[in-house]
Amino acid sequence: MFVSLKKLSILGGTGESVSPPPASTIGVGSMLRNTPQSFVDNVYTLVDFTTTDGDEKNFLNESNNRIEITESGYIKVEVYAKGQGGNANGQRVAAIRFNGSSDENSTRNTFLAIPPPAIDNTFVRTATRWFNVVPGDYFEFYYKQNSGSTLDVEAAWFAYQFKGV
Repeated sequence: MFVSLKKLSILGGTGESVSPPPASTIGVGSMLRNTPQSFVDNVYTLVDFTTTDGDEKNFLNESNNRIEITESGYIKVEVYAKGQGGNANGQRVAAIRFNGSSDENSTRNTFLAIPPPAIDNTFVRTATRWFNVVPGDYFEFYYKQNSGSTLDVEAAWFAYQFKGV
């Protein structure tokens, strides 16, 4: 569930504060993966989605697994991943990348390191804050684990909320 706009920190393209988006959501969409995908040890790997589930702004591109922006506005992106091998050692990391950047210190990339859960089939989740986007911007969902062997993600979800200017 998304947080109230009144409580969010909002950044523009250069990190400056901007006015919050309008109160009404004008576009939402999500991509899903409902079959296992294997992830090798210690490598960020693009999550390969199998279907879309609503796409009010036509931002979802299944051919390259991206959320691609086609109009200016404000966006919040959120990801979930359900992994196997929960009792394996190591961390699980869900990463939202903006415009292909792998800079973990960027205010536009959100990385979340997850300690290994005690049981299999535990979800990891992360989300961006609201910020300005323009046509041509895009987002990708990467997953990484460092258990020492290959592990599967059983299901994944990549979603957006968009508000125009």
